[in-house]
Amino acid sequence: MSMTKKEIQALEDASLEFFKDGKIKTTCPRCGNRIKVHVKGNSYRVACDTKNCIENVFRGI
Repeated sequence: MSMTKKEIQALEDASLEFFKDGKIKTTCPRCGNRIKVHVKGNSYRVACDTKNCIENVFRGI
């Protein structure tokens, strides 16, 4: 399922909040649930708590 610009921006905002403050205030624009960041090595996944909602994976070097 494709995401809107608003949904992509919400995931980007959530990741910035997480790495800056350690907390995420941004909620999912699609369902209103919490957004979580899962870090593994040099990559991380930003996703809504609701299964099969919005998510994005960021990979480092």
